Amino acid sequence: EEVSGAVKLEMITAAVKLFFCRPPEMQAMLGRLLDKAITETTHPDVRDRALLYYRLLAYSPEEARRVICAPKEIVEEFQEEMDAEMREKIFDEFNTLSIVYK
Repeated sequence: EEVSGAVKLEMITAAVKLFFCRPPEMQAMLGRLLDKAITETTHPDVRDRALLYYRLLAYSPEEARRVICAPKEIVEEFQEEMDAEMREKIFDEFNTLSIVYK
């Protein structure tokens, strides 16, 4: 029975996070897991996530740790709480590049 794509994504992420805690023990297993996820999976999301993690780790394990294990940011303000004038301005400019340049 085929394991779902969501389970595979979580398994890859968990293996990478465990690698940061125990690199010598996880290196070979993580290499095999990423290889199989990249070459043998039919799920494009799983393949893309495995490639992302592989490339991050190849570039710099410390950068990979910083990106993958980044703390979750707390949402400070919801759209409903936003000033009506500001909300209108944002939605008026939503499909333009003006938001990027501010």
